[in-house]
Amino acid sequence: FFFFFKIKSSFKDTAGITYDYLSIGHEYFFLNRLDLAKQYLDKALNLKINQKIIDKETADIYNRLGDLYSETEDLKSSLKLYTTALYINQKLNNRRNVSINYFNIGTLLLKVGKYEESKRYLIDCKKIAIEINDLDLLSDVYEKLMLTYEKTGILHEALNYSKLYNDSKNKMITLNNYEKLNELGIKY
Repeated sequence: FFFFFKIKSSFKDTAGITYDYLSIGHEYFFLNRLDLAKQYLDKALNLKINQKIIDKETADIYNRLGDLYSETEDLKSSLKLYTTALYINQKLNNRRNVSINYFNIGTLLLKVGKYEESKRYLIDCKKIAIEINDLDLLSDVYEKLMLTYEKTGILHEALNYSKLYNDSKNKMITLNNYEKLNELGIKY
């Protein structure tokens, strides 16, 4: 990986270098090495800013930095980064990433006790997740809406979202098992 990174550097392949910084930042994030993740994500973002490139990858960098700041409890910075990613994804008309940004912002607002705002973002996320048929995201948003309604004392809605959450999880398990059975059928 670092070998190819050096080759890209020697050819001044800015797009390739940015992608590598983003990939390394992702890996460090998932390894919970947040200091190193931030270092590489900042490098990727700086390259994008210097090149004046605003694209899906730029939005991904802002979103991952939002995740990172959320993990370190710098929620104000996290919200700003998520909002920037949302703005970019809206401009690019990237519906799936817009829904993910809505989810992240809604989850963050839930975390800080801004339940009504959280609900708005989560409901917007739900609408898009249904449109694009993203069952994983839909399941996650049902869970967060259940918690939001529970926190606001609207228990019949919390129960409704609890049922939707459980149904969606069961549906995903069934689909996963069906895919595995199909794979076994193809192999034999």
